[in-house]
Amino acid sequence: MKDTLDNYFGTASTALAVQLYHELNENNVFTVKETGFSSLLLGRWADKEILDNYRSNSGTHKKFTYIEFIWVKVIGQLIGMGVPPKLIKPAKEGLFATIPTNAVKDILTSYPDLLKVIPDGEEKERITALIGQESSLDIKNESLTLFAQLVCETIINQNPIALLFFTDGSWMPWYENNPGLYDSEELQKVAFETHTKVSLSKLVKDSFLSENVDYLLPKLKIFTAPEIKLLQVVGSGEYESIKIQFGDKQIKGLELTKRQNVRRKIVDILQDSSYQNIEIKTHNGLVTTLTNTVKVKF
Repeated sequence: MKDTLDNYFGTASTALAVQLYHELNENNVFTVKETGFSSLLLGRWADKEILDNYRSNSGTHKKFTYIEFIWVKVIGQLIGMGVPPKLIKPAKEGLFATIPTNAVKDILTSYPDLLKVIPDGEEKERITALIGQESSLDIKNESLTLFAQLVCETIINQNPIALLFFTDGSWMPWYENNPGLYDSEELQKVAFETHTKVSLSKLVKDSFLSENVDYLLPKLKIFTAPEIKLLQVVGSGEYESIKIQFGDKQIKGLELTKRQNVRRKIVDILQDSSYQNIEIKTHNGLVTTLTNTVKVKF
């Protein structure tokens, strides 16, 4: 596979990923429960060194960042498909190795306009200082990892990206739509050697339905305001049916239908004033179904 970040990821994607990486890691929002796995299981994975220790010094469970959450999902899929921890560990070490700061420095030095995508603040000052120094700065704790770069890449460019894990312990990121990144030996390996495939793009897409990423959606700039609203509504699980109205290939409105508790007094529902249409169905004089619809216009 080509060695430089410029060839591998694309210059613009690398710079944008520096910005997006900090957006993804500024909030620890995912609890152990929200990962879908028990604390006991996560503890076992930490003991096997395929997951960083998620316990605080006091012994309580820390929340996960978005990047950490996606990695937990990767581990879950691999374990579920029978991949042993001993084959996951070398992949974890490689995926979470820090991308050399000199590589980022070379790109940003060659393309200084890319600094404009990084918000003003300490991080921009740190990167600017990095460019001005002859040797790289020690910014390991703030640096981009390969795994974070891959997650950012699939978000920024909406490229289908997967991780391939082979039975000999090797692994590689796989760009579905760009086989030209790989040399003939690597293509032969993919074609003829047994491997397990985990789609990062699918995990990222599924994560957008979680209420925990509501803070992130507007910052990604890949969804319009109506699309973000739709994702939030679907993720809430509150509505029985959702009708989408389109105009000029864009979302123009939503009709959200919620089923109410028929034992609740109708007068209470009316007092809520959060409806636009109410449908009442009866059987033998008894109310059996009560739904209300809210219309959202954009």
